[in-house]
Amino acid sequence: MQIYSDNIAHYLIQQKLPIGSPVIVYGGQTFSMLACFLGVVKAGHPYIPVDDQSSPQRLVDISQRSGAEFCLALANLPVDLEDINLVKDEKIKKIFATAHQNADKRIFTQETDIFYPNYFIH
Repeated sequence: MQIYSDNIAHYLIQQKLPIGSPVIVYGGQTFSMLACFLGVVKAGHPYIPVDDQSSPQRLVDISQRSGAEFCLALANLPVDLEDINLVKDEKIKKIFATAHQNADKRIFTQETDIFYPNYFIH
């Protein structure tokens, strides 16, 4: 878990996302999802979990309302998300397997930061 999440964090830090911008993590209830959640937080961003059983419209609504610019997709997306950088499952597996030094802990999410926004969309 630590290695996978550190590798995701390192990758996201390299992407130079705006500070505090949320990252959508799309997929099922898997170990890889948890590793991505932790990696996103380690990189200093809130994560937005979206289950792969969610409706396509819910995914679109969340992406538009959250302002997310990045999505880690561990399952095939049912729709195209406009203006969002997408990293698909095969690339995520490569990131997990890429050896990096530990992520810079100085930018990890702090205890007072929001790192898990909830989206209740009707």
